[in-house]
Amino acid sequence: MIILLKGLTPIPYKLVTITSGFAGYNIWLFVLCSVVARGGRFLIVAILLNRYGDHIRKETGEAARLLGRVRRRRC
Repeated sequence: MIILLKGLTPIPYKLVTITSGFAGYNIWLFVLCSVVARGGRFLIVAILLNRYGDHIRKETGEAARLLGRVRRRRC
């Protein structure tokens, strides 16, 4: 159950895998939970991008241009 919850959070998943190995978690149950959790997370992202992709692209494009201006001024 913990692996399912951690797979949906922005915590680096490598920490979950290492901790599960040290704890002696069943490998097949771990693989199953990982596929469900990570697959679910990427499915949610895909649905959100499909629905709101144009708005997100516009917002991230503006942020990228601003970041580019800041970097050029620092150099």
